[in-house]
Amino acid sequence: MNRISIIHAKVGHSRLWPKKNSFLYKIFYLKIPIGNFADLGKIHFFSFNKFNIFSIYNKDYTRSKEKSLFSFIKEKLELSGYNLNKNSRIDLVTMPRILGFSFNPISFWMIT
Repeated sequence: MNRISIIHAKVGHSRLWPKKNSFLYKIFYLKIPIGNFADLGKIHFFSFNKFNIFSIYNKDYTRSKEKSLFSFIKEKLELSGYNLNKNSRIDLVTMPRILGFSFNPISFWMIT
């Protein structure tokens, strides 16, 4: 079943030079199935390509308002010599925009 999942994580960093510094904090990511977003159903606090409490915009990942996330990743995979089969599933693990603000952490594409 296509559902958005919440993934709880910790982000940390430390360095010794030029000045000792470190941090560790809790964060969450969303695991979003990429494909037919209509299958996800209506989630009142989450939207694709429009403002909401949590939102995902194609342009944040594809640098294009018109290109869909699915066509973007499919093109990238094909350029790398990987072809999806009809049973392939693509998930995007990312931090959504929160009230329109983008925090730009690392995102992951999961292909199974």
